[in-house]
Amino acid sequence: MFKNAIAFRLTGEIETFDLNLKLSQHPEKRCLSTEEKSVGFKKINENDYSINSNEIIFIKLAIWEKIIPPALINEELKSKIKEIEENQNRVVGIKEKKQLKDEIYFSFLPKALQKPTYITGFIDEISKLIVVDASSKSKAECFIANLRKAIKSLPCAYINLKQNPCLFFAGLANDDHTLNDSIFHITGKYQLVSPDDTKKASLQNYQNSTEVASLINNQGMIVTRIGLSYPPYFFEFVVDQDLSIKSIKPDFENIYGDDSDELEQETKMFYSSQTLIKLFNNLINLVGGEKQ
Repeated sequence: MFKNAIAFRLTGEIETFDLNLKLSQHPEKRCLSTEEKSVGFKKINENDYSINSNEIIFIKLAIWEKIIPPALINEELKSKIKEIEENQNRVVGIKEKKQLKDEIYFSFLPKALQKPTYITGFIDEISKLIVVDASSKSKAECFIANLRKAIKSLPCAYINLKQNPCLFFAGLANDDHTLNDSIFHITGKYQLVSPDDTKKASLQNYQNSTEVASLINNQGMIVTRIGLSYPPYFFEFVVDQDLSIKSIKPDFENIYGDDSDELEQETKMFYSSQTLIKLFNNLINLVGGEKQ
């Protein structure tokens, strides 16, 4: 089940017929003793590194990272500096402090605990979309970079809209007639920022569109995030000005009734992917399409 969604547009053809084999050559691995990070692909199920369901291909990336608390390093650094200053009767300079800090960090690596992060994504060749469940662009780009490395070619780019979706829906909020005709509903969640980034406002369940318009028009604030619902598919989410979607909340109980708690993760993942494809296509069309 997707909690976030960052979309890329496929700009060329890709080879997916032997995808499972290619991904299996870059499997998930824990970090070696001197490694900070290890990246590979995790099996989606017991046997497969990818699943093709109705022409939608699911993939999962695993990132294992060493965890070394900064406080532990700083404590050890203070101890080393004190030892040098007392034994050698001299001040430790900035350059030497950095060198000592690096030495301490790498000395802790072999003993450090490891923690995995999993990033799921899917490819829809029909809609020419790659969608990644990532909370940040850097994580989405990590997924794309490793998938490209595995399959050798992955022509894609961020979707570049003609219009900022947040400004578009903030404008709709002041036009009840147009808003009622929209397939999306505004939930009243807004995040605004001043042009110089000195003022920020986060509004929850804010249904008074006049006051929101006042913040935009009178104080010059810019909407950078807005909450929407997608009633046909029982989805709630927040969209950023760059079309990144966060805080996805599918209402599986409304979709599947009392059996929703017993649904397998693959079923939820497949439903989420189908809905996200429709959602992205509708959002793109509604705000005027993509820049060429």
